[in-house]
Amino acid sequence: MAPQLVTRKSDFFRVWKKFVERGVSDNVPETIRNSWLRSRNAGLNPLDICLTKTLIGPALQNELNSSIDFHHLLAAHHLDFEKHYAELPLAVFFTNPDGDILSIQGNDLILKSLDVSPLGIGSSMSEALSGTSAPAISLMEKQPAIVIGEEHYFQGFHWASCFATPIFSEDGSVQGVLDFSTLCKFGEKLKQIIPSLMRIANSLQFEIYVKDKLEQIKFHEAYFESTFDYAKNMLIMADTEGRILNVNVAAQSHLKLNIAMVKKQYVSKIFALTTPVNEMTKQTARVSCFQAGTRAPLIMETIPIFDIFGREKAYLIKITKTAAISNPVTSIHQNDIDPFGRLIGKSKLFQNLVNRAAQSASSSSSILLEGETGTGKELLAHAIHQASRYANGPFIAINCSAIPNDLVESELFGYDNGAFTGACRHGQIGKFELASGGTLFLDEIHTMALPTQMKLLRVLEERKLTRVGAKQPIELHFRVIAATSKHLPDEIDRGHFLAALFYRLNVVNLRLPNLNERKDDIPYLVSDFINQMNSKFDKQILGVSPDVEQLFESYSWPGNVRELKNSIESASIFCTTYQIVVEDLEGSCIFEFRQPVKEKGSDQTIKTVTKQMIDEALERFGNAKAAAEHLGIPKSTFYRRLKTLGENNSFVDKTVGRLK
Repeated sequence: MAPQLVTRKSDFFRVWKKFVERGVSDNVPETIRNSWLRSRNAGLNPLDICLTKTLIGPALQNELNSSIDFHHLLAAHHLDFEKHYAELPLAVFFTNPDGDILSIQGNDLILKSLDVSPLGIGSSMSEALSGTSAPAISLMEKQPAIVIGEEHYFQGFHWASCFATPIFSEDGSVQGVLDFSTLCKFGEKLKQIIPSLMRIANSLQFEIYVKDKLEQIKFHEAYFESTFDYAKNMLIMADTEGRILNVNVAAQSHLKLNIAMVKKQYVSKIFALTTPVNEMTKQTARVSCFQAGTRAPLIMETIPIFDIFGREKAYLIKITKTAAISNPVTSIHQNDIDPFGRLIGKSKLFQNLVNRAAQSASSSSSILLEGETGTGKELLAHAIHQASRYANGPFIAINCSAIPNDLVESELFGYDNGAFTGACRHGQIGKFELASGGTLFLDEIHTMALPTQMKLLRVLEERKLTRVGAKQPIELHFRVIAATSKHLPDEIDRGHFLAALFYRLNVVNLRLPNLNERKDDIPYLVSDFINQMNSKFDKQILGVSPDVEQLFESYSWPGNVRELKNSIESASIFCTTYQIVVEDLEGSCIFEFRQPVKEKGSDQTIKTVTKQMIDEALERFGNAKAAAEHLGIPKSTFYRRLKTLGENNSFVDKTVGRLK
């Protein structure tokens, strides 16, 4: 050890020496004796220089990244540590659950001493490698521990007095150990301030608990939104006053409800009710009603949602068309003549995808949809469902990335009455069981945890499941469509995905091209999105300017169709004319990209490029109708552009000559 860390031997040194030389452990505290014995049995030599550096390079960086939130919390408490530096020099260590040091901070005096010692970021303080120490005992026994001077197994640690306490995650697992180390001579002072150090550790513990709880709440909210939005029934969420909070996709589609228009409106006005929603549950659970402005009879069921104190906090309203009561299973776009009609695109690549999807829809085979985020995997899954033999059954969508681990079994498999404390007295049907007779859509399948993947694999193989708390299995009949934005063979190589599950799902593989691969479809998509936005914002936008057309053609669209739709929606909000111009795109990623459209020093202006595109289209197709269709503009617009661009007669003569 370095001279700075050499300390005078205390009376306990003779006790330690007896154990080292003869194995005698008289007058040794039980916790220390047990750790000494484990260290000796592990073959550790107490006279060796200890501390193996087990984490280096990428492995160390990964560990640091995984605990970055805790480091931020630790840094926020640095002033609490500094209050004690006047009394004694302290070094504060944080280790991961394996005992590897991930953080060292503290008093300059002791940190300078540590600079010449084996202690450092990435060093192991586990008992198996470093013998008896406060962090090692704390990890082993999952409780606070203090080790003074010669109580350390390695002589190289006799300079130190240490107090350590485990830090737990919200689920009760050990997240790491917080250790406070000082010089051996300050051992008694360290004992005196243990209550203060525990208050700091408890404060950190509480903040971690709150952070984990908030993250869990976010997962629960995302999971609820996913389940609510794609439930087979028409659902409306209302507050305790009966004002609409949310409307799911089925209700929006079948009842032609614009969520932006009805949000915060009273349910009683939208459906011409004489009884307020918050009074309905006190009288009857089901009422007959009509949607305002129509005479289509509806049945409305109101289900109160309670908080943990039993107070009504909101209402879930299920709506059924009376004509469909005999067959309560409804689905989105059930009345569409062409299930694939909402898939916009005429490029060869996209049409090939649609044709393959239509062919595969007639089978019962599992389908794996691969494609970048925003390419329309969910829309394609809906179309396949509607074109399949399962169209009259439910379409149950599960966002795998939004399923909290503690809800997996109960939400996917369901549970019987009394399965666990807090369970609904009537039990609950799981999502797999709900999908029976229809289609189960597993979105972002690559994010599913491995234990859940194994359970899913078993259900897919046996087509049976057993509810939590039940004894008898339930037969299932559904079609599986999975979607991923990752390349699953790579995820298998990384150990993140089960090969057996991949081969079970990957019977029919449909790859959705990114927008950059099907730019011929952009004009058709733009036209469709503008029509949607005109309806949404009550505008009369006719199209986009030539500058915007060129910008859309040049941009790489990393967000794919979703980014294009968002760009059109944003531009529609700010558009004040009948045409979207570049300035209307301000604030979007594509607006920041606009500069490369006109390269410095180039004479390729928008006008020149447009002339060239028209000329090339005529050269390729030979007539105005085909050329205009290729460019995504009406034939009349095509002729107007010819006239506008014809600054010299030669261009007009040349192009018009091609039309004859």
